[in-house]
Amino acid sequence: MPFVVKPAWGDSGVGVEVNAYSEECLSWSAEQAPNSDQFLIQKRVQPAPLGNHVGWFRLFHILGEVIPCWWNPATHEYQMVTPGEMRRYHLAPLRRIMRGIARVSKMKKFTSEICLHTYGNSYVVDYVNADPGMNPRSFYANGVPDEIVRHVVWLLFYEAMHIVKRGHGYFDEELAGSEAYQD
Repeated sequence: MPFVVKPAWGDSGVGVEVNAYSEECLSWSAEQAPNSDQFLIQKRVQPAPLGNHVGWFRLFHILGEVIPCWWNPATHEYQMVTPGEMRRYHLAPLRRIMRGIARVSKMKKFTSEICLHTYGNSYVVDYVNADPGMNPRSFYANGVPDEIVRHVVWLLFYEAMHIVKRGHGYFDEELAGSEAYQD
């Protein structure tokens, strides 16, 4: 039975083997990701067909908002999930899963990959991408849809403005005593 090997401390798919079948595949993954001392072994899952898509999703969690995208793990291409598709394919559980990951990880900005399996179960296949790529599709063929990039920028800007207005910036105490704030 094929399985997936993922280095715990990987980046951009380095050392990931999606069609592993033996101990040699584990060794290959370890050679490719020498800085990783732990590996995740996952059952290989088959996404369910959903209209013109397959049930594989990359979801953004940005400051409590969940933004779902169809995701092609082979080409790394995104497509926005419409509200109609959310209802038609009963995808509301994806948002609950993402909020659960956020609660456990205590992270405010990340992406996850979730596969809706042919048997109807949802599997989180990539739990937390702490630094998700935000290359816009207008510049990169497999980039994030521009609408999502703009929305994420707006959410981050809005949060930054709230922090500044409250005077609770991360560096306020350090800056208050610095030369920058001295007359």
